[in-house]
Amino acid sequence: MSAGTAAFAYAEPDPEPVINCDASGYQRVAAGVALATADYMDDHPDVRDAYTDMKSDNVVPSDQAAHYLQAHPDVAASMARLRQPLKDLMLRCG
Repeated sequence: MSAGTAAFAYAEPDPEPVINCDASGYQRVAAGVALATADYMDDHPDVRDAYTDMKSDNVVPSDQAAHYLQAHPDVAASMARLRQPLKDLMLRCG
């Protein structure tokens, strides 16, 4: 392998784009989190169905979600990972 080829073989990936700490930056990150969460729910119909049922009941959905996530720590961990980019932005931007 020549030196020129080796440089391409080990090239660093492009850095993540810097998200601005403004309304459009927040919306971009929130949209990415929402899309990733929707994809997760599509891949996990039991989770999708549980959240759908919460929305249809008259109980406060956030209370139901908290109970569901306590009973399903694997789902709680996955949802936390999905929301992490939004948390990171909020920590960075204040």
